[in-house]
Amino acid sequence: MESFLAAPEGGVPEGPRELLMRRVEPLAATTRRVLGLASVAGDRVDHGLLTEVAEASGVGEDDLDEALREAVDARVLGATDTGYVFRHALLAEAVKGDLLPGQRVRAHRRYAAALEGGVPGLSRSESVAQLAHHAYSAHDHPRALGAAWESAGHARDASAHPEHLALLERVVELWELVPDAAERLGTTYGELLLGVCLAAQTAGDPRRAVEHASEALAELDPGSELAARLLVARGLSYKELGRLEALDDLRAAARNHPEPAVVSANTASVLMMRGSDAEAERAARAAIEEARACGDRASEADALVTLGALLDHTGEEEPLEMLREGIRIARELGDVQVEMRGLNNLGSNLGSRFETRERLACAQEALDRSAELGVARSQGAGLANGLASALVAAGRLEEARARLDAAPRVRTCRGPDARCSSPRWPRWRGTGRPAEVPWRSSRGCCHGRPPPAWSTCRTTTRVSWGCSSSRGSGGPRPPG
Repeated sequence: MESFLAAPEGGVPEGPRELLMRRVEPLAATTRRVLGLASVAGDRVDHGLLTEVAEASGVGEDDLDEALREAVDARVLGATDTGYVFRHALLAEAVKGDLLPGQRVRAHRRYAAALEGGVPGLSRSESVAQLAHHAYSAHDHPRALGAAWESAGHARDASAHPEHLALLERVVELWELVPDAAERLGTTYGELLLGVCLAAQTAGDPRRAVEHASEALAELDPGSELAARLLVARGLSYKELGRLEALDDLRAAARNHPEPAVVSANTASVLMMRGSDAEAERAARAAIEEARACGDRASEADALVTLGALLDHTGEEEPLEMLREGIRIARELGDVQVEMRGLNNLGSNLGSRFETRERLACAQEALDRSAELGVARSQGAGLANGLASALVAAGRLEEARARLDAAPRVRTCRGPDARCSSPRWPRWRGTGRPAEVPWRSSRGCCHGRPPPAWSTCRTTTRVSWGCSSSRGSGGPRPPG
């Protein structure tokens, strides 16, 4: 509206860009030049970084200050504690779009040079993330490769799983464009794809994990250790998708994998998902024994969670102890997927014992941990359903309604079964009781995954507010 009113004699702009640029075009040439440089950084830019880029572009410090003052007075930019921000992201896009291709590439190149040298006030993680973007946009492939690789490590350490995956996929994209990529990064292409596959699993995209693992396996010696590790990773992704190939991959991996406990633990979880409980129990017990014999604590935690889930029907304390021990070990090791799977199954176990208070505490812990571990975007909807179900069991219906209304809507179930594409909102039938559904009867839905996170063991409590609600466009994705 401000841009529209700023038009001389009330003229009508030809399009959105012309409307947005009305505040920019009357400004001095140096100011427009500085705004162009700022727009290449995005909708906000650090003052120190902009100063270095402007100087490299022939704009001195005094001229820069004068240009920035005019831009702020014209309400094109706003000043922050550390730099400047465009009044609207679309305005930044319009200013950037007004630059010629050569101007944009040169600006990106100058940003990359400034960031590589270090900018006071910017942390290394911030600098390298921006460097990866600017070097890529400047077509400086070697510099972009190294920056994306380093930035991926920072994203992983910060539990920014989608960003970690995106940066690793940028490395994959750049690999063939940099002849000495393996020497620069100290890894092979197959090892890189294994890392991308694992990152995709954690980010909640098993289909993409399968694609990366399959690409790597197509080029590797089937008898190699790396191929065996990729088969395990792809098998787990197949499990998430409910594909029968999961067991085939794990059985093939068993021939060459150097850590038998890894294969046994993952095989046990796949067998449990398929309903082969007796085989799953034998595999889980074997995995625990193998893991303890060789000190493989990650596989021990995984197998403990599976075995604890399998034995919950006994009503004994041992399954609870197994689940809690598996969660504890996974948390110590930073194994996000096993910890979340353990919390899911622990909550379901407590629910089947009618230990309402403990179940509610576990459901809340799972939701809180998903945020701490950076997986709320991929698992938050299912975990919110778990908490709502626990609240219903405790008679706290309005709190359950509020949780469901605030839950993220995420499409996660994949494949032809459209019935799995919507969240299972608690259905209150006016009877005063939730509807109970045996877990075995729904084990086949969601393509072999357990139903949403609030039903990962033997019984499911499903209730939804009102009649057939269409709220939510996608099913929640629980840990597997």
